[in-house]
Amino acid sequence: MEFSDSKLYRYIKALSYDEKMMLFSLYKKNKSIRLVAKEQKIDKDTVRRRRDHLLNEIKNILGDENNV
Repeated sequence: MEFSDSKLYRYIKALSYDEKMMLFSLYKKNKSIRLVAKEQKIDKDTVRRRRDHLLNEIKNILGDENNV
């Protein structure tokens, strides 16, 4: 996978394996929050909170790039 923004690349690279798999499962594999929670053996609210946090961080990184 190629990233044009080195800041975004560093952020994605720094994610834990579970966080990467969560985003991959939700967006690349189109799995439901319930199914991801079951696979990772965590509560679905935890999946939701982590997803929202990660997406906000990514939006902030991409937003910073657009404001330069």
